[in-house]
Amino acid sequence: MLTAILAMIGGAVLLYWSAQRFVIASVNIATHFKLSPLFVGIIIMGFATSAPELLTSVIAAIEHVPGIAIGNAYGSNIANIGLCIGVTALIKPISVSRNILKSEFPLLVAVTVLTVLLLWNNALTRFEGGVLLFVFILFFAIKIYFMKHSANHSTVEANHVISPHDKAENPLRHIFLWLLVSFALLLLSAQALVWGAEKVALFFKINELIIGLTVVAIGTSLPECAATVAAVKQNQPDLALGNIIGSNIFNTLAAVGITSVITPVVLPAAILSRDIMVMSLLTVLFLVFSYKINAQGVIGRFKGLLLLMIYGAYLFYVVYTL
Repeated sequence: MLTAILAMIGGAVLLYWSAQRFVIASVNIATHFKLSPLFVGIIIMGFATSAPELLTSVIAAIEHVPGIAIGNAYGSNIANIGLCIGVTALIKPISVSRNILKSEFPLLVAVTVLTVLLLWNNALTRFEGGVLLFVFILFFAIKIYFMKHSANHSTVEANHVISPHDKAENPLRHIFLWLLVSFALLLLSAQALVWGAEKVALFFKINELIIGLTVVAIGTSLPECAATVAAVKQNQPDLALGNIIGSNIFNTLAAVGITSVITPVVLPAAILSRDIMVMSLLTVLFLVFSYKINAQGVIGRFKGLLLLMIYGAYLFYVVYTL
């Protein structure tokens, strides 16, 4: 019991520290290559922090339990918006640039609509999985193309850019080393926190299924949550939002696509009527809460609280209807 409590405390502390270092390394990469924070948030942070979901989904598919893989991917998407954005907005309101509203949110909404259409018959064939992977590769290629051909990269703010003196002491290989080390610690600390929470919950004889739906499901989203909070606290909202948008797109296209290519998926009707609908609702609210006519939108504390309440209601309904 003491070991589990220490794992929870140590995991939480290390999670916070590694998230800070991961964001700093991402900012330094954006500065070094003159990339936009949004691009780095989507491609580097968003895809990297989705590694737990991808690994879990692939393993589940190989072991012929694709329902777990699909549930993990969509459950993570729900947690990313309801929990991560909700908590972050409560800590500090999130500014939303018009560039994100015009270019990134339409992609996220389009991917969500594609998900609803493909799952309308509560199944995913290998061909449909291939379609998702093709769309993912196309999305990635378009991002790289516009990154290379954009004339105006909106680089990070001056007060968050490493100085020439820092560059001399921290060459590119050191920046990438910090990125890899901090990312590895981010995953390990999340696992330690989840392991400790599971042990404590079992000690108090909490139902294992409830643990899986809450602690484990939330645990796979902890890297995204920690990185998002750290980015907003360092005044990098584009990194934070890019992280969540990139992660959700990655989960929906890559994780689900690979799963259904490995093994065709037949899902219970509740996946569409409950989980996909909640994911779609939160995605639409994410867009609506970010939008403001002719100005930069802000996801404030009240909106963050609403997202958290919806996520809490979703968890309660899932547990209650078991």
